[in-house]
Amino acid sequence: MAWNCLPSYGTNNDSVAYQGVNAGFYAMAKEMGNFQGFFVGHNHGNDFCSDYYGIQLCFGRHSGYGGYGKWEKGARVIQLKIEPNSQISWDTWIRFERGRVEKKGTLHKPAKPTESSIC
Repeated sequence: MAWNCLPSYGTNNDSVAYQGVNAGFYAMAKEMGNFQGFFVGHNHGNDFCSDYYGIQLCFGRHSGYGGYGKWEKGARVIQLKIEPNSQISWDTWIRFERGRVEKKGTLHKPAKPTESSIC
């Protein structure tokens, strides 16, 4: 959904597997008001992030040696900072196995949604 409908940074080289059932987790997080991001793995060729109504949705990338695909191995790093006033901020990037760091990746701007897009 995010890749089809929202500007995203990073790569989408794999399918996006989803739960198939809306369990209300995003709605709960939005209602709580303090969620800033969801970070997921599984789809090895994806490492993109999209801002979905104020919450970042990010894939982690293929980090291990098992599984499928021949993508360059790396991992999403999430750096949390807690200030003395208890304010929390964070940053995220991809660090590749050979040391290269990718802060945002390439900007993907989706085409205008069509009936076949899931938005």
